[in-house]
Amino acid sequence: LKRMTLRMYVRPEGDTPFLPPGGTLRLRLFLRNNSSVRRPVVLRIAAERESGGEPKRTVHAERIENLEPAAAAGDDDGWLSLSKEMPLPRGDLYLTFSLLMHGKTAFEGKLAVVSPDRPLSSVSPDRSHNLQEGAGRLVVLRLADVSVGDAPRRRVCDERTGRVQLVVIDEGLGGPPGSDSDSCYVGMLESSLNEKYPPLRFVVERPSIRPAEEYPPVRRFLEILRHAVRCQPHVVILVCQPETGLNTVPPQAFEGYLVAAVDQILSQTRAHVLLVAPPPLPGRPELSRTYARLAKKTGLRKGVVVADLYSRFLLSEGWQDLFKAAGGRHPSYLLFPNEEGQRLVHREIYASIVGRLDGELSAAARRLSRRSQGATPVAEVRTTRGRGGAPRPP
Repeated sequence: LKRMTLRMYVRPEGDTPFLPPGGTLRLRLFLRNNSSVRRPVVLRIAAERESGGEPKRTVHAERIENLEPAAAAGDDDGWLSLSKEMPLPRGDLYLTFSLLMHGKTAFEGKLAVVSPDRPLSSVSPDRSHNLQEGAGRLVVLRLADVSVGDAPRRRVCDERTGRVQLVVIDEGLGGPPGSDSDSCYVGMLESSLNEKYPPLRFVVERPSIRPAEEYPPVRRFLEILRHAVRCQPHVVILVCQPETGLNTVPPQAFEGYLVAAVDQILSQTRAHVLLVAPPPLPGRPELSRTYARLAKKTGLRKGVVVADLYSRFLLSEGWQDLFKAAGGRHPSYLLFPNEEGQRLVHREIYASIVGRLDGELSAAARRLSRRSQGATPVAEVRTTRGRGGAPRPP
C-alpha cells in the first residue's frame, strides 16, 4: 500500500488582509499531492459564526479527483489552485479547511475573519507577511468603519493632574528616530501647546519605529497598534509617511491599513485622532498625491481631522527648498523636511489640533485652574504682607 502525503495553504485574494464592510471573502486554496500515486481526496470547509448570540456551525464538503502526483515536480510546481467565494455574515467568522482521505484528516488549515474594532493584541505577522493569531490561524480583517460618532471620545486630559498624553506615530516626517527634538516638529508642538494652555501639561511621545523601508506595511500596522494602544493616550497623531510613494505601497493596501488602524485606535483607546497627509517630495510631487487623497478620504469617513501637508507645501513658494540639506557644494534633498520645513509641519499640525480641540482643552484648563486656586487659600494668606513688609500672622 503506497502512502499519499498532502499539503495545502490558504490565502485571501488581493494585496491586503482587509475586506470592506459587507464584502465577499475571496480565497485561493493551493493543494499539492507530494507522492507518486493519485487517489481522490475530500476538501471539507467548516464555518463557525454567531447567530442570535448562539454559535452556528455549517460544513461543506467536495470531492477532488484531479489532484495529480507532484513527487517529480519542482518546489514551485504541482500545485492545484482552487478559488472560493464566501458571503460574510454579521460578526466574526472562523473557517477550518481540511483535506480528508478515507475519512481521516491529512492536512488542516484555519482562517478567521474578524473586525478591527476588537482587541488585536494576539495578532502577529507570519513569514509571508500575513496576519495570524493563536496556533497559526490566518487572520483577515473586515473593516469595521468605526467613526468618531460611534462612541464618545475620552476627555482630553487627566482631570486630576492636567496631563495630556499625545502619541505621534511617525518614523519619517520628523527625520530619523532620535533626531534633535528642538528642530523637530514634535518638540515644537509640545512647547506650543504647553504655552497656549498653561494649566495643562502636554507630553508628546514619538515612539522609536524602524524606517518603513525595513519592513512591509503589515508590520508597520502592528507597530501602530502596539504603540498607540499601549499607553491609552488622549490624542494620537497618525502620520502618513512621505516615502510611501517611493516604496510603491499599493494604494489599496495603504487605504486598508490606514482605515484598520483608525478603527482600532478609536475603538480601543477612544482617543482623539489626527491624520497627517504626506507632503510632496522634491522632483516627484505626484508620488504623494494619491496617498494624500486617501488620507483625506479616510478622515472624512471617520470624522477625524486631517492636517493636509500635501496641499500646504504645494501652496508654499519654493516649497522644494524646505527639503534641502544644509551645507555641501551641490544641493541635495532629504526625504523629510529640513528645520524650516519642520516649522511649517508644526504650524499645520498645531492649527489642526487647536481647531478641533480648543473648546475642550480650554474648558479643561479653566477647571484645573479653578480647582488649584480653591485648594490653596492658606498659602495665599501666608504670602500676604502687612505694612512695612512684615508678614501678617495667619
